[in-house]
Amino acid sequence: MAGSIKGPPIAPSIPSNVLHVHLAGESLDVLGLRLPDYSKTPRLRHMWWDWLESTAATIIQFPSVILGDFNTDPSYPPGKCGDRIRNLANTGWQLAAPPADVSYWPVAGGAEKRLDHAFISKHFTVLGAEYIWESDRYIFAGKTPGAMSDHAVLMMEIELCR
Repeated sequence: MAGSIKGPPIAPSIPSNVLHVHLAGESLDVLGLRLPDYSKTPRLRHMWWDWLESTAATIIQFPSVILGDFNTDPSYPPGKCGDRIRNLANTGWQLAAPPADVSYWPVAGGAEKRLDHAFISKHFTVLGAEYIWESDRYIFAGKTPGAMSDHAVLMMEIELCR
């Protein structure tokens, strides 16, 4: 069922890029999001991260997953919020990080990046994570003609701790 967490009214594009689902039968909260690229308005990027850190603090005590396109690479400097990924991990969230690869290849050129992330509450064990660019005849992402996106699929495997 639809959850109660709504995107903040920081900018018109934010609310439609936040989806909270609560699976009552599983006692699981899933917060999916996409941070619009605010490279030209860093104040909005910081406000979004402030909201996310505050929201994450309210759900970490429940079985929860936060995932999506954060438009933030962990290697970014603090001015571009690269430190915020570590901040979430330092507050108890597990980063389900693929051991290698990147999630984004710019179609128009430029350096590849890790922009897609998943944070898992301590109620789970992270068994694995990987970025998937293609499967069978489906090309999810890349510079290949016919690619569905410029972002790879982030697949993770988690297990509820008993």
